[in-house]
Amino acid sequence: MTHTTPGERNLRNHTYIGQNRQKEDFSGADLRGANFHNANLYKADFSGAKLRDANFHGANLRESNFTNVTVDTEPADEKNDIENTFPRINFRDTNIRGTDFSDATLTKADFTSAKSGLSKSWQTLSLAISIFFCLLSAFPTAIVTTFSLYFFRTSRKKLSLLDSLLVGFWSVVLAVLLRAGLIQLGAWAVNVHVGVGISMILMVLLGAIITMISSESDDDFSGVFLAIIAALVTLGYTMGFSSTLAPLEERLFHNLLGWIEVSPGEGFGAGVFGALLGAVFGCLFSRAAISENGQFSWLWQMYIRFMARGGTTFKGADLTEAIFSAADLRGANFRNATIKRINWQRARSLEFALTGNNYLKYSRVRQLVLGRSLKVKNFAGLDLEGINLEGEDLSKADFTEANLSQANLQKANLRKAMLQGAKVYGANLAKAKLTGACIYAWAFDESTVFKDIKCEYVFKQEYPDDMEGRRRVPSRGNKFKPGDFEKFIEKDRGTSEILIQSNDNKQALYNTIKQLSKDKNYAFKGYEAIGDDALIKVKISDDVSDGTAEDKFYKVYQSEVEDVNHQDTLKEMPLFNVILEAFEAGAKAGRRDVTIINGQYAEIVGDNNENKVENNE
Repeated sequence: MTHTTPGERNLRNHTYIGQNRQKEDFSGADLRGANFHNANLYKADFSGAKLRDANFHGANLRESNFTNVTVDTEPADEKNDIENTFPRINFRDTNIRGTDFSDATLTKADFTSAKSGLSKSWQTLSLAISIFFCLLSAFPTAIVTTFSLYFFRTSRKKLSLLDSLLVGFWSVVLAVLLRAGLIQLGAWAVNVHVGVGISMILMVLLGAIITMISSESDDDFSGVFLAIIAALVTLGYTMGFSSTLAPLEERLFHNLLGWIEVSPGEGFGAGVFGALLGAVFGCLFSRAAISENGQFSWLWQMYIRFMARGGTTFKGADLTEAIFSAADLRGANFRNATIKRINWQRARSLEFALTGNNYLKYSRVRQLVLGRSLKVKNFAGLDLEGINLEGEDLSKADFTEANLSQANLQKANLRKAMLQGAKVYGANLAKAKLTGACIYAWAFDESTVFKDIKCEYVFKQEYPDDMEGRRRVPSRGNKFKPGDFEKFIEKDRGTSEILIQSNDNKQALYNTIKQLSKDKNYAFKGYEAIGDDALIKVKISDDVSDGTAEDKFYKVYQSEVEDVNHQDTLKEMPLFNVILEAFEAGAKAGRRDVTIINGQYAEIVGDNNENKVENNE
């Protein structure tokens, strides 16, 4: 067997099929086109290596180091073949448990059917810590046992009621046995053990209350809170008046007290009662956490965060357009990773991965990207930047005010979808079906792809049935011909639409329009009346994105609100009059003219008529 050395760095197209290369040092090597099919690469070091077109199909990569690896754009065979310009690394069917891909560039990497998970050392450590918590009281025993059973089981199903009963029974038995030993030291030892359990229950209860307050949840938690407090008060009473309860303790635990050689009234009964309460609360809280109950979900998130520290990590990695189809992602860490347009179809155990602050944090979105059917398709207001929904049935889905920037929506069925106010900057909608979709005030830019769109008509208002003749584009009885939708969209390219509501601060709005009118890269084209509200249209330069223009407007507006000290001297003036006066004032400042059409639409025309627009209504 030939081993690499630090000096042997050009390993392009080398073959290691089936070889045992565990703990091998490939750091910094040029491994483009190398073949590691079915090789044993346990704890191998690939940090900083070039891996374009490398084949790891079926290899054992457990606990290997792939930090800072790169995928260049130069074809591995140095031919100008178009397909070879797309970098690929083949990790299909690999064992990547505990493997470190931190800060790696893995664009278009193929992890189909790969198996992530914990390293052996982390499994041992997590077991030791779990045992430690189980020794504290029945309450943490029930929680840790429930979480561990759910995390390590192969089935996706939640734990059944029978499972929880068995967990509760185990928690009580373990706590009673521990307290049977502690009672030999005296009643104080049992009381301390029970006190630890009470403290942990109160800590979790406090965390639930803080979570509910911070999330402004409308859930009524008072009943649960009062029940828990009442139970703990009862437990405290049994601990403080154990001598008074000695006859009851004798009747209930006669045989058990005789076995451990303890007299009634020494506090053992309080220990048993405390174990029962701890087990019940532990099972209830852990089940609520797994079900993503708002008050207790943080418990499960803490457990996942801890377990993922020793799992497969993609922290900070660029996984743009990678494939995780049918992969087992249990214990994977995707925090701060770039996960744009990833194929997650049929991936398993994604709920056991640390996803970070991206679209995977939403339970229903995880179900969507995994290819599972959803009864309710409500994604309004969610940040779905970079999501891959290619070919998905999204008919009648609600994406109102959602962020779909950089999303892959190719061939998606968006018939009658609600896209009002949605951001689709840089999204790919090639061959998407948009017939009947509501695109009122949606935002796109030059990088948004509209190609071969299948669309007969769209709506430009949320409730088209009330005013269908005016809000349907094209009007009733007409349909877009192939290519017409793209032409219709092309008219609005380079234009940003900003929704102004009738209850906005009109003085601040006036000042904002007047101030921004002086910006040469921010040319107001006019406004369109939408009921009591208005849609201001802004022509933006090629080097300014739609989102930047919108953000700038609202930033200046908020600043103006502060400057006028939240006072609104123009409050009684109709919104449209405020906008028109601001346009006129801005036109004088920016040397532009204002034209009014039917009292509903204003055009601002530049010195050379370069900004003139048509009324499309």
